[in-house]
Amino acid sequence: MLGGERRDALIQEHGLWHCRQRGTAQDEVKCIVDALTEQNQLAAAAEYYGFESWCTQKVLACTAELREKAEIAAKKARFYERRKFHETRPEALELWIDAEYAKEKLAYLRRTVPPRGKEMCQKLEPVAACQAELETQRAAFEAELNRDDYDAERAARLYETAKQTEATCPETEFQCVVEGLGKYGALPETRKWLQKNLKVLERRQELLARLSPEVRVECLGDIATRHQRKIDDAYAIYVKQSVMFFRNKLERAYLAMHEAQVDCLDHKRHASVSEDPEVASVSSKPTR
Repeated sequence: MLGGERRDALIQEHGLWHCRQRGTAQDEVKCIVDALTEQNQLAAAAEYYGFESWCTQKVLACTAELREKAEIAAKKARFYERRKFHETRPEALELWIDAEYAKEKLAYLRRTVPPRGKEMCQKLEPVAACQAELETQRAAFEAELNRDDYDAERAARLYETAKQTEATCPETEFQCVVEGLGKYGALPETRKWLQKNLKVLERRQELLARLSPEVRVECLGDIATRHQRKIDDAYAIYVKQSVMFFRNKLERAYLAMHEAQVDCLDHKRHASVSEDPEVASVSSKPTR
């Protein structure tokens, strides 16, 4: 029962009409307790006073809980706003491209490994150490974002360090897989096709960074679907005969898909230039 309803019930039960609307709720409480005491209704007065104290404690506890939740929500909003600022700065874009390209080139190379070589270069100690260092750097960056004495410049340096580490972590495994593929026909003479694929993948990543998710689905997913059968056929043959000739055919099948994706992304970029001049900046960025 709410405090107001309890007061109304006591007023009616004991005829305490003079306590009705005595200013504030606290004034009504004092009037009711005093009147019950004068009527020698001590048990009723004590029980009601205890009820009002309990209500007050509940209200205070609820208020404190709401205040705590509001503070937590405000800190979360502040954290995400600060993180968004650092992730969307122009300087952050190149860092993101480098990190995503490093992961994508390793993922591509892994997709071309025959099943009997899938376990190569797993659980490398330098990679694990790099990942541990990366987690420490990310934690330091996020801790800075949560600080009340937050320093934007310090956070930018921490973000840059973490992203640079993220871009270097896959490299040890990548080089290990490159060497390991030597026994599966990926000889130095075939590396030119790998390099061509990597160059196109880097260009693809640069374009993806500046285009919408809808464009990504159209230019990556749809084109991949159209090329998938040729890639699967080339891979199946390569798995059976892991020699240089079929390794080259597999690389060329992937290259055809990657180039088609980049052509699609380039077309979308040109269509977007008039709407957003910032998108055009990718065309002036040299491929590394």
